[in-house]
Amino acid sequence: MKLYVSNSKTSSQSSVTIGRVAWKGFRCKVTIFAIAGDFAGLRLDIRTHAGNSSTSVATSDRPFKEDGTASVVVEDDSLVDHQAMIVVIDAEGHLVAQQETIIGKE
Repeated sequence: MKLYVSNSKTSSQSSVTIGRVAWKGFRCKVTIFAIAGDFAGLRLDIRTHAGNSSTSVATSDRPFKEDGTASVVVEDDSLVDHQAMIVVIDAEGHLVAQQETIIGKE
């Protein structure tokens, strides 16, 4: 299931789609697609509540590379098999896209 979020206050309003999600242990690698193809300022995070940055379970959010990929690590092994949200945020911290995931599951 892919979810799109549009926020008229952001320059990252262009549609961003979360494509491939791959868990390898506690590392989550995500590939996104943007209509404009511009990933500048976009960052990846894993949260228990998409809109609340204080619920991040990743060691830190990470910027997307020019090819639209980024990865983050969840260090707390007690979170394995728990539901979380993959979130893409812009430079101002606004939510651009989100998708459900199960921590540690392929």
